[in-house]
This record gives sequence, C-alpha cells and structure tokens, in this order.
Amino acid sequence: RRLDVAATPRSYPGAEKLKGVPLAELEQGMRKLLGSGKAGASAHAGRLLAAWLQQNPGQTQLLMDSIIAGAFPEALRSAAFFGLMKAGTPEAHRALIAAAGASSLSVVDRTRGIVALAEVPSPNRETLDALHDISAPADGLKYDETQNTATRALGKLEHNTRTSHPELAAELHRILTDRLRTARSGQELMATSVAVYNS
Repeated sequence: RRLDVAATPRSYPGAEKLKGVPLAELEQGMRKLLGSGKAGASAHAGRLLAAWLQQNPGQTQLLMDSIIAGAFPEALRSAAFFGLMKAGTPEAHRALIAAAGASSLSVVDRTRGIVALAEVPSPNRETLDALHDISAPADGLKYDETQNTATRALGKLEHNTRTSHPELAAELHRILTDRLRTARSGQELMATSVAVYNS
C-alpha cells in the first residue's frame, strides 16, 4: 500500500486510508512533503501525522518511544509535535505531557512539547497541571529554559481558554498573579510578566 500525501493540508479527505499504515511508511510520506520545498510543507506534514494519529491512536506511544529513543528523524520532529498538537486525541495529549516533562529529551524537544501543550484543541486540568509543574522553580536550582517556556505557555493557555474553559483561565490567572509576587529571580519575573501580557 502506498501512502498518499497529495491530500489538502487542512482536511485530509479519505484519512481513513491511513488506518494501519506503519510508522516507517508515515515517516516516508512526511519526508516527501518536507522535501517538496512548497510553502507550508512542515505544517502539511504535521497535519498528515495528526490524521494518522487520529486513525491509529494506539500507535501514539510507538511514535513517542521512537522520539525518546532518538530513532525518529530530527528533520521531522518539529512537524511531529505540530501533529501531536493538532491530533486532539487523549493519547496525543498524554504524549505531549510526557514529552514536556521528559528529562531524557533534548531541551529543544521538551520546548516543542511545552509549546504544543498550550495550543491543544481540548485543554483540561491535566494540561494546566503539567505546565504549572514544569514552570515551578525548584529550590536551589537555576531557573532554566524549559521553566521559562512553560511559564510563558501558561499565559498562552489562559488566553486560549478564556472563552472555552473559563474556570481553567481563572485558575491560570491566579497562578500567574501569584507568581508575579513570589518570583525568585529576574528571569522568572520577566517570563511571568510576558505570560501575563500575552494572556
């Protein structure tokens, strides 16, 4: 079976044909899209992966295992995290939470996971808790890049949930307001200020 990558970037009509397609074949399709040089190729590849995840939710862990093990191609990883964000499945959401908090992943991949979490189509309390836990400064440790990114992501999540999930947005507002008062470093204060400004 040959993977069709010619479908439109936004909808993938006939996405049911992706059911049962192996991960290795999906990777080939994503490579083909990225190699086309067309505008929006990375987003197109990410939407292909999102459609694949929707049709094969049980394969989400296989994808994450491949990313964590370093087997999934670096050239495809940005598109992969975009696809995990767009998929909207519980499995993809859990995978992003795991990636965002995985110390075994590179800072770049953790950052991709954090940014994607703030943009998932159906955020919930687990989304908030994951970003809050990552952003919280640890005693005696330097405020690092992932904490900085997660703090800013809290502001983005508040903005995104203000209408759809007002109870989450209210909790996020409280967290960020408290953080402004209790910031332990200039870097944390700056990240929180940016998060509040963007919320």
